[in-house]
Amino acid sequence: MRHKKLLLVIPLLATLISCVGTPKYADTVPVNERYESEPSSFWWRDFNDPLLNRLVASGRTTGLDVRIAATQIDENKAFTRAQFARLFPSLNITANTEFIDLTSGVAGLSADWEVDVFGSIRASVKAARLRGYESEAVVDDVTRLISSQIVSTYVQLRARQVERALAQNSAERLQQSVERVLQLSQSGYATSLDVTRSTGQLNGVQARIETLRGQERSLQNTLKQLVGDSADLDLLFSSTVDETYIFPTPEIANPDPERLFVDRADIRAAALSVNAEAYERLAAKRELYPSITLQGSSLANVPFTGPLSFTDISTDLIGGLMIPLLGRGRILAQIDAEDVQAQRALIEYEQIVLRAVTEVDTTKTFLITNRAAAKEQQKALDSATSALIQSRRLYDAGEISYLDVLITEQNRIDSERAVVLANEAAVLSWVQYMTALAIK
Repeated sequence: MRHKKLLLVIPLLATLISCVGTPKYADTVPVNERYESEPSSFWWRDFNDPLLNRLVASGRTTGLDVRIAATQIDENKAFTRAQFARLFPSLNITANTEFIDLTSGVAGLSADWEVDVFGSIRASVKAARLRGYESEAVVDDVTRLISSQIVSTYVQLRARQVERALAQNSAERLQQSVERVLQLSQSGYATSLDVTRSTGQLNGVQARIETLRGQERSLQNTLKQLVGDSADLDLLFSSTVDETYIFPTPEIANPDPERLFVDRADIRAAALSVNAEAYERLAAKRELYPSITLQGSSLANVPFTGPLSFTDISTDLIGGLMIPLLGRGRILAQIDAEDVQAQRALIEYEQIVLRAVTEVDTTKTFLITNRAAAKEQQKALDSATSALIQSRRLYDAGEISYLDVLITEQNRIDSERAVVLANEAAVLSWVQYMTALAIK
C-alpha cells in the first residue's frame, strides 16, 4: 500500500518538474545560442591572394591559440553531460557473501533519484549548455582575431619586402651617383662635401636594407606562431615582391548596425555569459526549496546450491523530503555571490558592446583618413620625382650645385618610402575595420 501511494505522487511530481520559471537577467540581453559564419564573411578573400587565403585557413584550424580555446568546448560538453545525468536515477548493483558460510549470498539492485521538482538541476543543465555555447563563441572570436593578425602580419611583411626592393634600387642609383661625384671631384666640378654627402646617403640606404631584412624575419616568425605548421609558410618565405607590387584597395563596407550583435563573436559570448549567470543564480536560489528523493532497492538471497526462490526476494521503495535549515546561510551567501556575478556579466556585456561600436567608428575613420593620406603621399612622390629630373637638368646646365641634386634625390627616396608606409597604413586600416565588423 505504501508503494502504491508513492506511485500516485509521481504524476504530480512530473507536473511540477515541467514548470520552470525564467530567471532574473535571462531576458536582459538578446542572445543567439548557435551561430554559423557564412563564407561571405571571409573578408580577406577580397585581396584575391591565394597564398594569403591558405595561410588564414591554416591559422583558423591548426593555430595554437584556436586549438587551446577549442579545448574549452570539449570540457563544457563533458560538464553538460554530467549535469544532464543528474536528472535521471542512478542504478547500482550489489553483491556480497560471508566467507564463513559459502552456501548463499546476497545480490540486488538499488536506485536513487533526486526528483528535480523545483528546477535546480534543470537550471544547472541550462547554464552548462549556455556555457558550452559561450565557449564556442569564444573560439569564434579567437578565430576572428587570429585571422586579422595573420592578414595584418602578411600585409606588413609584403610592405617590408616592397620597401626593401625600393631601397635596393635606391642603393644602386646612389652607388652610381657616388661614382659620378668622385669623377667630378677629380675634375674639380664637385667638392669633398658632395662626395661625403653622397657616400653618407648610400650608407644610410644600405643600413636601412639590413634593418628591413631583420624586420622581415621577425614578421615571418610571427606568422609561424599564428599559423602553426604549414607548407604554405615555406612558399611564402621563398617568395618576394618587387617595388611594383600594389596593395589592393577593397571597397569600404556599410553594414547594418544590428548585424554587429549577431556577427561579433565577443558580443555573443558576453550575452551567453549573462544568460548562463542568470541560470546559475536560479539554480542556487532553488537550493533553498525542499528536495525530494526516491530510493528503491531489490535484494535476493542467492543460494549457491539449488534453485532461486522468489520468496527470497525483497523490495523496498522509500521517499524522502529534505528541507535546508542550518545550511540556509551558506545557500543565501551563494545566491548573493551569483547575483553579483550576474550583474558583473551584464556590465561586461555593455562594455563589450560599447567597445565594438567604438571600434567600428574609429577604424572606419582611420580607414577614410589613411586612404586620403595615401593619395596625397602619392602626389608628393610624383612631385619629388619631377623635382629630381629638373634638378639634374639644372645641374647639367650649370645653374645649381650637385649638392642640390643630392638633396632632391634624398627627397625622392624619402617619398618612396612614405608612399609604401601610407599604403600599408591604409590597408591595415581596412583590415582593422573588417575585423571590427566581423562581416563582409
